[in-house]
Amino acid sequence: MALLHMMHTRNSNMSDTQRPWYHHPMMWLVIAPPLASVLAGIVTVILIITNPDQDVRPSQAIVHARHAGSNSVVPPAE
Repeated sequence: MALLHMMHTRNSNMSDTQRPWYHHPMMWLVIAPPLASVLAGIVTVILIITNPDQDVRPSQAIVHARHAGSNSVVPPAE
């Protein structure tokens, strides 16, 4: 308990320039956005690796319409 009191007394006597960097709120505002971006990028890469996209294949109706020469999916322009 005495050690905690001694640390608190020592920190309260220090000026703003003598405090460690992590005790300044402005430093956390400078560090937080880039750190959050890096973490979001890492999470995104992990999600991409673990959950790949499904193959996109056209439906059979579209394939048959293209081979038949007709455009049954999109009406002709006037």
